[in-house]
Amino acid sequence: PFPEQLWTNIRNFVRNLASSLSAYLRTYLSVSLVSVEQLSYAEFLDGLASPTFLVCLGLHPYEGNAVLELNPNLTFPILECLLGGKGRNANALNREITDIERSLMEGLLHIILKDLQQAWATITTIDFSVETMETEPQLLQVLDPGEAFVATGIEVRIAGAIGMMNLAIPSLIIKMMRSKFDHQGGRRVRSSEVDQARMM
Repeated sequence: PFPEQLWTNIRNFVRNLASSLSAYLRTYLSVSLVSVEQLSYAEFLDGLASPTFLVCLGLHPYEGNAVLELNPNLTFPILECLLGGKGRNANALNREITDIERSLMEGLLHIILKDLQQAWATITTIDFSVETMETEPQLLQVLDPGEAFVATGIEVRIAGAIGMMNLAIPSLIIKMMRSKFDHQGGRRVRSSEVDQARMM
């Protein structure tokens, strides 16, 4: 089972992302958590669309990388919103994004990474940064295929479009933080007992 504080961080990220993206894209959208599971890196890649929008993230000061994926059902409605449309991309596109479209997505990535950093700030400081971008999952072979990751699936609805955002963080980093998760959980219980005593 994952630490409770990890679930709290993920839920906070999803909630903040909904308001951040709505403001950035100037349109109503909903964001919901679909799944959290542990997978090998190879299994994670096998579950992604091709082509797609795939970003390798640095995790300073920690070693290793995380991976963020926005599938085409989400990427193209977002691009339409950024270009002044309503995000109602009726015809599903199955192509790589262009260099110009990639530049437009960089602003969106900045919003997503800022929300990620804020969500993790309650536990530790992680500087999420973009290292590389790819459109074919099999080309992003910067990680060991057998390495375990905690993969989070997030559904985003924009107008009539529904797409997935997938985030994979190395399980090793989660394990390294377990003592911090446990410490936070213990501190939260003690604080609660003090509050109860005051109420009594």
